[in-house]
Amino acid sequence: MKKKYVFLLIIILLVLLFQLVAGFIKKDIHPHDRIGNLDINLESNKLTIYGEYRLGSFVGKSMFPSLFKNSTSIDIVPSSSDKIYIGDVITFENPNGKVISHRVVNIKEDKQGIYFVTKGDNNYLKDSYKVRFEDIESITVGVIW
Repeated sequence: MKKKYVFLLIIILLVLLFQLVAGFIKKDIHPHDRIGNLDINLESNKLTIYGEYRLGSFVGKSMFPSLFKNSTSIDIVPSSSDKIYIGDVITFENPNGKVISHRVVNIKEDKQGIYFVTKGDNNYLKDSYKVRFEDIESITVGVIW
């Protein structure tokens, strides 16, 4: 009888743990579906993506192995800061005036408002500056290698 309760308790704890982990994944790192199935059309040798997208290019190695140097990105321009999520790859101008693409690893707020903490996937450290919405040029929603 005691073994039955212990087994039942373990099952309940595993279910709760799974729900907790699934909740984190869904909220914090799940990529957002920005290109729907109806936005894509494939005909014989032509791929068309309908919507307001633009093409970009990666020039550095900071996002390797996720993104390769000279790969082409499909980008959107976000309409507001609440359209940017943890896990997004954003292209922005850093304080030195250099345009770079890094992943959002955290979203914070200070007296000046919301800012994004970024990091290149191939970098050991997070970027040392705060990325504000007005610095952001686009969000990468697809990559062509």
